[in-house]
Amino acid sequence: MQTSTIEIGRVIRLGRGWADVSINRKTRRVSVRPDLLIRVGDSLKIVHDQAVSCLRPQ
Repeated sequence: MQTSTIEIGRVIRLGRGWADVSINRKTRRVSVRPDLLIRVGDSLKIVHDQAVSCLRPQ
């Protein structure tokens, strides 16, 4: 059985093809897909060091 690494963090900086995400008071840079529309302050779900979904605050 394969286990997957899943983390959720808040976007603090954006660039072309990358995002800096704060997870447990540590900053990580992850690759983001060009079709993923995210903004600073959004929550991002990260699976295996790649951003896969955006969780908008309500």
